[in-house]
Amino acid sequence: MGGRTAALRTPGSTHVLPAARRRRTGRVRPHPPPRRRTAPWAAGPRPAPPEYEARRTLADRFARGDITVEEFMERASALNWNPGHDDTKK
Repeated sequence: MGGRTAALRTPGSTHVLPAARRRRTGRVRPHPPPRRRTAPWAAGPRPAPPEYEARRTLADRFARGDITVEEFMERASALNWNPGHDDTKK
């Protein structure tokens, strides 16, 4: 067999099959099955970054009245968050 493919000749048809690979021991083994690749969007939605959870917790505490406006703004700036601005849209 020459090359990477071998022609299987039967009366009336020709089929091209992948050539078998040889190990160092000389044994012939077939090619491994092709890897199944999944597209990045097929794996499902990505989990939200941890800073989004922190922002949500901060907003909940402010909504319940646990912290003042000054504390809220100070902690939001520590998270590099500008409340009221949607940074998910580009």
